[in-house]
Amino acid sequence: MPTETNRSPRADAARNRAHILEIAERCFTDQGFEVPMASIAKEAGVGPGTLYRHFPDREALIAALVEDRVVDLKSVHDQLLESDHDAAHRLSLWLEAVRAWMNSYEGMPEPLRQAWQEQATPLGVNCTGVIDLTTEILEDAQRQGVARADLTGRDLYLANLGAAWAASAPLADQRTSTAIAELLTAGWQNPVA
Repeated sequence: MPTETNRSPRADAARNRAHILEIAERCFTDQGFEVPMASIAKEAGVGPGTLYRHFPDREALIAALVEDRVVDLKSVHDQLLESDHDAAHRLSLWLEAVRAWMNSYEGMPEPLRQAWQEQATPLGVNCTGVIDLTTEILEDAQRQGVARADLTGRDLYLANLGAAWAASAPLADQRTSTAIAELLTAGWQNPVA
């Protein structure tokens, strides 16, 4: 039978993991994904070994943070499917939520782009999940005749990834994000509808 002593390290490990994620989220939000892992460990008050035991590399840490945000995105997806919005408006709102997710942290489009190339990674699995959710909403819009039949959820995901990157590029200004969103909408809409 497990004793209280046997359970304590697991509870401590869970607390350490949650604390590291909280600190990493703050560091990534403030400084972008380039913040050194050693800085995150120091800020969290843990040794590098503890950090790497929970998250073997930067991508694993990013994937854990992104996974929490994917859960939120899944909630948005479910709410949209249950809403009484027409299919075109639902798709537009979904793509807006995906772009916001892609810009959750400074510099996030780049790790998402890399994850797309290596889909077996934890971050790649999260990206694939978002593509699946996008496909579901897109296919509804296609059945309604308001979205082009030749598009896939992957197409829209990659277009949004490009838009998220462009909106955070040095040349971007306050109008860039809106202009790109309008271009994307014009691109997926069925011209016949």
